[in-house]
Amino acid sequence: KELGSKLSNLSMNLKDDALHVSGDWKGLLVPVPFDVSVDFVTTGVDVFEVRVRKVDVAGIDLEFLSGFILESMKKRLDHALQGICKFTYLGQEKDHSRVLQVTVQPSALVPAFPDLHLVDVDIRDQEFLLKVGRPSS
Repeated sequence: KELGSKLSNLSMNLKDDALHVSGDWKGLLVPVPFDVSVDFVTTGVDVFEVRVRKVDVAGIDLEFLSGFILESMKKRLDHALQGICKFTYLGQEKDHSRVLQVTVQPSALVPAFPDLHLVDVDIRDQEFLLKVGRPSS
């Protein structure tokens, strides 16, 4: 329902190389299947980016789907991390952005150890890992 009437059969799977998102985009006559690869890249202490790498629909890169994918990722991360993140869309236009910057509030990430920070994100088969520790000097 959140994705509107244009998308159906949305599936998200964590694999070793990225998050793979697939589904169907309801075109004029028939649903058109799509496949999207999303990377998670650590860009600094307490900051990582969600990057839409490719949006493949019959060999065509349909950039306009990036906004749907990033908005879905934003909602999932905000829910999973219980509101401790600040989100910033990077790119020319919000709807066509291919990068979502995520800044984590470190004291809320591990409240018992407020001096620890998010130092890396790692994607593995069916695992999304947030690595915390002391930032290297």
